[in-house]
Amino acid sequence: MKQVEKEYDGKAIVKILQVDKNDENYNLAVKYNIKVVPTLVFLNGDGSEYKRVEGFMSQKSIEDIFSKMGVK
Repeated sequence: MKQVEKEYDGKAIVKILQVDKNDENYNLAVKYNIKVVPTLVFLNGDGSEYKRVEGFMSQKSIEDIFSKMGVK
């Protein structure tokens, strides 16, 4: 994910969050209904959910989703 974050800097916002009940990111996990770790939530520019994937994704799979979303 760090490589994806680096490669898409300035093109997409990539957030990597560690979440547990004592963490400041816990509210985001609740907001986006995260039940499984890892979970990847892809959001459109307006903040609506485009796609959700529970479990590991390869960098190629993430890039394919970005491409379908119009992120170059």
